[in-house]
Amino acid sequence: MREWRWRAGGWRALLVVVAAGFAGAAMEPLAVRERVAAPPEAARAYLLFSLNVHDFGYPAESAALIERVTSLHETWHVPVEVFLTTTMADLFAASYPTLLDRLRTSPVVSVSYHVRPPVPYYPDYDWAGLHQMSPAELRARVVEYETHGLDLVWGVPTVAAGSYDGLRGLLGYAPPIASPMADGVLAPTVYGVYRDFGARFFVVHGRPVNLGETQYGLYLRPEHVDLRLYEHVGQNAGTVLEEALTRARQIAGAAPAFVGVKMHDNDFFSTAPAWSVVYFPKRFPPWDPNQKGGLKTEPQRTAMWNLYEAAVRYADAIRDRARPVHAPHLLVLLEGRKGDLNCDGVVNNFDIDPFVLALTDPNAYARAYPHCDWILGDVNGDGVVDNFDIDPFVRLLTGP
Repeated sequence: MREWRWRAGGWRALLVVVAAGFAGAAMEPLAVRERVAAPPEAARAYLLFSLNVHDFGYPAESAALIERVTSLHETWHVPVEVFLTTTMADLFAASYPTLLDRLRTSPVVSVSYHVRPPVPYYPDYDWAGLHQMSPAELRARVVEYETHGLDLVWGVPTVAAGSYDGLRGLLGYAPPIASPMADGVLAPTVYGVYRDFGARFFVVHGRPVNLGETQYGLYLRPEHVDLRLYEHVGQNAGTVLEEALTRARQIAGAAPAFVGVKMHDNDFFSTAPAWSVVYFPKRFPPWDPNQKGGLKTEPQRTAMWNLYEAAVRYADAIRDRARPVHAPHLLVLLEGRKGDLNCDGVVNNFDIDPFVLALTDPNAYARAYPHCDWILGDVNGDGVVDNFDIDPFVRLLTGP
């Protein structure tokens, strides 16, 4: 089969004519197209950068790190998912409100939510007897936790607003991913609360997850390889990412392959996060939240940052074959309308320029429309965005 490319000027002229209502204008559909190599099949791989923020022992270090990470990702236009616990969200709201504003408005950041002890539905941490409650009692208790702050000494909800619902109020949108890691008989109730509060995904570890899998009325965040980048200090970031992508493609088979690139705030500055120092040795209240891990040396900090910076830069360099995405992109992949290249919810004249850009320069498209995805231009559903999507796109614009 031959593959063709419509001349750039021809695309724009054709689509503008169609959008203006001249649907009957004469077209030269394939005869004037030129041969061009098809986009690589490896473009159906994705990188999911995530930063898990939870070290309440060093809030100033954590805030400075998040600022630096956000600047790095904005420089290279690489999306990142920032997970906050209720404790960290409350600390930032009180002492670093401009940081929350920046995360909320950054074009490359999606803010999600995760849970750490002493919340009793964290895995193997039921100090509060949740397993003995009725379904109605359990749901009421989870709702109480997820609408209030967290007492770090006694592990109970405070009277202040907080947790998932509190973060939703701070952001102005529901955090798309909720990650309490709840399991067993608690999981249906816990995840049902997050679903009702507006979450769209939750995270599972220990097995491959394909795009589109669902459970408890939520999507599972797709992941075929859980790349713990912090375990690769001193190695070449590009090599580490390529090896992870190769494994992910082998596991995914014909499905799109996803690599989760995971970091924690404390990986950059402390030897252990405060929550593990406080809550792992003793699993019942009261606790002493003033305990914390030690600080890393400057050479250790530099080595970790250099690894991470190199990984983000490499992700930008290979985005044609391994597209960096975060939760809003995943929703576009799952629920987006084909042809809606500017992601405003409709397919109309305003999608013409982004469609042309997606065809001619996918990298420029990703930068111009950071919360959309190039694959929405795959109108004919063959897995790539190419010349064979032009006529189907025209039919979307002109059809009923």
